[in-house]
Amino acid sequence: MTKQLHLYLIALGGLALALTIVFIGSAGDATAAPSLVTNGNFDTNAASWTAAANSSITWISTEDGDLNPASGAGTVARSSGGAGDGIASQCIDITASGAGNYQVAASYKQTPGGSGTQTASVDVTVYTDNACSVGAAPHPSGTLSANSGWLSYSGTINFVTTELSMKIDLVVHAVAQGDGVYFDKIALSNGALDTPTPTNTPSPTNTATPTNTPTVTNTPSATDTPTATNTPSPTDTPPATNTPRPPRTPTHTPIPTNTPPATNTSIPAPTDT
Repeated sequence: MTKQLHLYLIALGGLALALTIVFIGSAGDATAAPSLVTNGNFDTNAASWTAAANSSITWISTEDGDLNPASGAGTVARSSGGAGDGIASQCIDITASGAGNYQVAASYKQTPGGSGTQTASVDVTVYTDNACSVGAAPHPSGTLSANSGWLSYSGTINFVTTELSMKIDLVVHAVAQGDGVYFDKIALSNGALDTPTPTNTPSPTNTATPTNTPTVTNTPSATDTPTATNTPSPTDTPPATNTPRPPRTPTHTPIPTNTPPATNTSIPAPTDT
């Protein structure tokens, strides 16, 4: 009973923790604003992104900023022309969202192969028209050192009422032709982003195990005393067969047949002289 109560309390504690996490997440989402970037997560393709000259933008299914096997990432590479920048861009009309402080975020990772020394940047340029062509004002991220693990970038850009569009450039600064960088989770929002900053999923906090609740050790059952094996009763020795006695030899010496008395021999009478 004690053991069952212990497990029940642990289960209730886990449920309470899970509910707390859900409520915290819900509260955060309530104040977050959606991203204005189209296909910023590269879930199934690289649509809505345009490659510049000597550049390429492709989709890869085996990489993802959230380590989500159901999603993917965009690969920006320097496809020709030797060393230089490879760029993929997207223009966003911000007329409806208006002026304000915009949050920009991205995840990036160096592709294998190539020089291994390429770097990255996430550059934002704002324009006074809604087609990313007039009155450019750049807001570069600066050089971002990429490596073999996913990293994140975030920044803040102030848009004024005369600025109506912005362009996001995903850039690989290639040292050699073929150098590339994976990009994922590209987001832009007029307010807090509802896309979390990509980081490795943290290990869950260990729930403290209640102390002083000894686990009931099962008392081993007494070993059954083996039932004594019945010693088989000895087989009755059959009675000895009576050996017939030999005929008794008569012990009496037979009485000899009486010998008839000898006939008296006549003694002659003495003669008188």
